[in-house]
Formats: sequence, structure tokens, C-alpha cells
Amino acid sequence: MPATKQSDHDRLETALKEIRSSVKGAFIKWGYQEYSTIMLSVVETAGELARAIMLYEFGNGNAGEIRKYALQLADLCIFIMINFYLHGK
Repeated sequence: MPATKQSDHDRLETALKEIRSSVKGAFIKWGYQEYSTIMLSVVETAGELARAIMLYEFGNGNAGEIRKYALQLADLCIFIMINFYLHGK
């Protein structure tokens, strides 16, 4: 394998670092959110992600949009986990 090519482990670590950084910023910006609010955002963001993937697959989109919405969706899913651990529900 060439030295410039990332291993799967390296890709995973890179993604996790990006998610960790993003969720910290989002939590500072938005703070605690009720589950109902988070779920509305999850559904909306999942739809945006699906649209971005569809556009990319058919040649009218870009990978940056997929990354953007995937990261937003990851933030929201982690918010759910934060609620669970902070409030036990």
C-alpha cells in the first residue's frame, strides 16, 4: 500500500475526530435539546442526506454535500446519546 493512502483505521480515526469536533461546536451552539426537537431535525437532515446522495449518484451533486449532511446527522445522533447519559431517559 502506498504511504499516501490512508488505511481503513486511519479513515475511521479521521472521521471520528471530525465528528467529535463538530458535535462539540453544535452542543455549544444549541445546548440541550428535547428528544422531539432532535427527532424533527434527524428526519429533516436524513432527507437532505438522501437527496445529496441521490444527486451525487446521478451526477448532479457533490461529495461535499454528502459529507455536510452526514456530519450534521452524526451530531444529532450524538445529541440523543448525550440526552440519554445526562438525563437517564
